Order: sequence, then structure tokens, then C-alpha cells
Amino acid sequence: MLLRGIFYTFAIIISFLLQTSVFSFLKLADTAPNVMLALVVCIAMMRGRKEGLIVGFFCGLLIDLFYGTTMGQYALLFFGSLYRSPFLMRFYSC
Repeated sequence: MLLRGIFYTFAIIISFLLQTSVFSFLKLADTAPNVMLALVVCIAMMRGRKEGLIVGFFCGLLIDLFYGTTMGQYALLFFGSLYRSPFLMRFYSC
């Protein structure tokens, strides 16, 4: 469990750095890819709804700390985007 938490921490930090540094310059039609949301959805589909919600909340909180105007806006967005993850798992399960 500890090793999984360390992996999630590094994955969140690396995806945040990629999203804010590299992918912010690769805009197409003034839209940049959201790497952190893709990470959260992948974790939710692989490990389940509970871990996806926790990782989504911390990803959103990290974006709020550095770039948000209102604290908690992105945290609730990422947290709420996975509320329907069992619906996604039903259609995309292996």
C-alpha cells in the first residue's frame, strides 16, 4: 500500500509538470491536453472508484494551489468527473 501511494505521488507530480511545462506549448486551436485528468481516469479504471476519487481530488487540489483562482474548483471538478466511473467501467472493462 505504501509503494502504491509513492507511485501515485510521483505520477501526480510528473503529470503536473508535463501538463504545465511541455504540453502548455503544444496547443492546437488554443487547447492544451489535460494529462492529469487522463491519469485520474486511468487510475480509476484500473484500481477502482475509491482510489480514483482520492487521486482526482489531490490532482485538482494541486492545480488549484498553483493556477486556480478559487480554491477547490478543480478539486471538485476532478472529484466529480469520476463520480460516474462505474458507468465507464461497465462499457470499457476487459
